[in-house]
Amino acid sequence: MLTKRMVEVLTSHKLLSPQIKDLIKSNALNNPKTAYFYARYVLNGPFSEGEAAISQSPKFSYYYAKEVLHHRFEAGEPVLAHSSGWWFDYWIDILDGKWPKEMSQALLEARVLWGKSGGGR
Repeated sequence: MLTKRMVEVLTSHKLLSPQIKDLIKSNALNNPKTAYFYARYVLNGPFSEGEAAISQSPKFSYYYAKEVLHHRFEAGEPVLAHSSGWWFDYWIDILDGKWPKEMSQALLEARVLWGKSGGGR
């Protein structure tokens, strides 16, 4: 598994050959962490093919929205909604403290109940 530091070093020194990029990409399709790192450090932008993997992790859904997209990541919102800590950060940093109108009332109630919503980070 590539670490964040390994990808940073490889990209900063332009050492990522097309074959290495393809290898990282193929691993990223099923791994939220690798998909996020691929988007952030290799593509320096959105990675639509990896969003299904990213959306499985509240942590990487939050960071993908904040550091890559710089706006909402709707595909990651269901998993974020079940993680109180990540949802709160997402709500403040990405949604600017505004509740999206299309979010269900049940989800809003889960946020209000906090501890009954599936845990924190």
